[in-house]
Parts: sequence; C-alpha cells; structure tokens
Amino acid sequence: MININLLPKKDREKNLIPLLIICFIISWFLLISMIIYQNLSVQQKIIQEEINVNEILSEQKELNNVLNELNAIKLAEQEIDKKDILNVLHYIRLDAPNILQNMNSSLPTNGKLTSVYFSFPSQLSIISELNSLSHAADYLVNLRNLPFVNQADLQVISKEENQYYSIRYIIDLKKQE
Repeated sequence: MININLLPKKDREKNLIPLLIICFIISWFLLISMIIYQNLSVQQKIIQEEINVNEILSEQKELNNVLNELNAIKLAEQEIDKKDILNVLHYIRLDAPNILQNMNSSLPTNGKLTSVYFSFPSQLSIISELNSLSHAADYLVNLRNLPFVNQADLQVISKEENQYYSIRYIIDLKKQE
C-alpha cells in the first residue's frame, strides 16, 4: 500500500507542532525526574558520610580518653619517688618462717592451719580448722596481738562435715623495719 497525504502543506506543518510540544514535555519530565533522582542519591550519600564522620569522631574521642589515661599513668610512674620504692621493699623482706611459726604457735589446741595466701603488698589470708567458735574468737585475739599484725579480721566461717569449723582470717601486716 501506498501512503498518500492529501492534506495541504500548511496542515501538515500544524500536525508537527503538537508532536514537538509533546516530545518537549516528555523530555522535560524525564530531565526533572533524573535531577530529582540524582539529588536524592546525593542526599543519601551525605547522610551516610555524616554517620561515618560521627563514628570516627566518637572513636577519636575514645582514643583520646585512652591516651589521656596512659599519659596520666606515665605521669604517675614518673612521680614515684625513692620513698615509695623503699616502702614496697620493706614488705618484700617479710620473715615468712617466723610469721608462720608465730601463727602456728598461737593456734588453740587441736587447731590447724590448712592454707596461707599472701596478697601483695601486705595482706595474708589464712584458713584454719578449729573445734569451736570460741576457739575461733581466741585465735583472732591471738592474731591481733602478734607483733607483725596491723589488723586481723574474721571473714568466713563454715562448718565442715568432720565437725570442725573452717575459718578464713584476713591479716594486714605491719611494715617490717
């Protein structure tokens, strides 16, 4: 088939103008939608980068706190003088056999020391087995009267199956001269 246009030339030109207007409007909408899409994606990237910056700033703040603590520790180490070192050395020079002998000799009859723990710089924790609570109280008084004891406290009492009382004492030692 052959396509024949019988309209005059002016009518054919009039038909092109609405088509051009429609094309222009469609391209304008496409352009506006692309600009809006680009704007939204840029805003999303900006929000993500702000979140990243906030995370980095919080990490930096934490690292600064750690650095300040380390600097404070370093300054504290520099402020340690010879007197402090001598005080620590006095506790290190404990006469352990003499201390154990005195604690053993202060035990009531049928009592025994089951364990002794030393905590630096000046604390002993001892566990003993005694027949009665009155023996436990007597032993506490005897411990407090020993020459190397600064303070002695009874911490835990428990009754064992063998009818003995297991008693834990905490002893703060005096500085040895």
